[in-house]
Amino acid sequence: MKILLIADKVSPVLYSENIKRNPRLRNIDCILSAGDLPFYYYDFLVSNLNAPLYYILGNHIRDIDEEFERELPVFRKMGGFFNLDNKVIRYHGLLMAGLEGSFRYNDKNHQYTESQMRFKIFRLIPRMLKNKLLYGRYLDILLTHAPPYGIYAITENDTAHRGFEAFNRFIRRFKPRYVIHGHVHLLNEYIKSVKRYRNTKIVNAYGYKILNIRMKKKKV
Repeated sequence: MKILLIADKVSPVLYSENIKRNPRLRNIDCILSAGDLPFYYYDFLVSNLNAPLYYILGNHIRDIDEEFERELPVFRKMGGFFNLDNKVIRYHGLLMAGLEGSFRYNDKNHQYTESQMRFKIFRLIPRMLKNKLLYGRYLDILLTHAPPYGIYAITENDTAHRGFEAFNRFIRRFKPRYVIHGHVHLLNEYIKSVKRYRNTKIVNAYGYKILNIRMKKKKV
C-alpha cells in the first residue's frame, strides 16, 4: 500500500498544478495527515489524487485556518476526508487509529495532560482487542500529532513539543508497526525523520513523506 503522509506545512510540491504529473504521487492509496493543516489543502489533495484522507487535529489548527469553525461543516458534507481521532478503523486491510493534539502547555484547544491522553487511549482498547482476535494484531498505524516522549532532543522548557509518555506505553503494549506524527518541525537537516522505538518505526510527516507498507496476513 502506498500512503502519502502530511503534517504541519503546506508543501509547494503537493499544492501545485503539477501534482497529477508528479511520478512519486501516482497510485496513492490513501493520505494520512498528522495535523496542523488547513482544510482547503485536504480538499485539494483528495480531489487531485483521488484518494481518501484520514486526519487528526494538531494544536495550531485555529492559527493556520481562522475560518475553521465556518468551513468544517461544509467540508464534512463534501466527504473524502475523515477525522480519525479516537477511532480505530480497517482500510483495505490496514488497521489504523488516531489521537489528536499536543501536550498541554496553555489553555487552548486540542491539548492534553498525560492522564487525559491515557484516557483517550483507554477508549481505543476494546476495538484493538477485537482486531487482535480477528486479524492477529492490534494495530498497524497509530496516527498522532505529538511524538512519543523522548524521541527528540527537546529542551526542558519546551513543554509544547515534549510528546507523551502515554504513547511510549502504547507502543510497548500494542506494538504498532508505525507511529506517524507531526508537531516537531524538521528544520535541521541533521534531525532524522524516521526513528525507532522498540520494534515500531516513528515517522515524522513534517511537510510530506511517502510510505510504502506491505500488508500483513493473519497468522494461522
